[in-house]
Amino acid sequence: MTEFLHQAVAELARLHGEEIADWTDEHERWRVYRRALQDRGVHAMDPLGRAVVHERDAALALTVVLRVLELVPAGERAAWIRRLPQPGDRDYADARARDLAVLDALAEPAGDGEEGSYAEAGWSDWLQLRLAETSPRRRLLEHLAASGSTKRIRRIARERAAPQ
Repeated sequence: MTEFLHQAVAELARLHGEEIADWTDEHERWRVYRRALQDRGVHAMDPLGRAVVHERDAALALTVVLRVLELVPAGERAAWIRRLPQPGDRDYADARARDLAVLDALAEPAGDGEEGSYAEAGWSDWLQLRLAETSPRRRLLEHLAASGSTKRIRRIARERAAPQ
């Protein structure tokens, strides 16, 4: 493990009162990262960002960044994506950031005459599921109930679109 990664993880562990038995174990590092993500404190984001840059387990770095993207304002997402060392991981995280932008845009109830038709061309299963679970927009839920990409998405959207 690089000294930079060790220092960043040690700082995160100290900030959150965590003990690390084996710094080379990715499960131990994930426990510390998860704790920092749960805290959502600004003081944890800098060492978390340094850890991601130096994380030798690419899957672990991607997992952390995907979680961070949901927590930070839209304007900070690109900086977190750039921290990923693998181009394919950056592409995946960039697609998630685009999904989050759509999710953010559709998170609020539609105003009068604002809710039109929905064509989810290119919407990922992840985005469709999140919209089915969280969107307050009835027409969107009806659309997903009829044409969501999986049975689960269609079922959740149908249940949430049903009159209460």
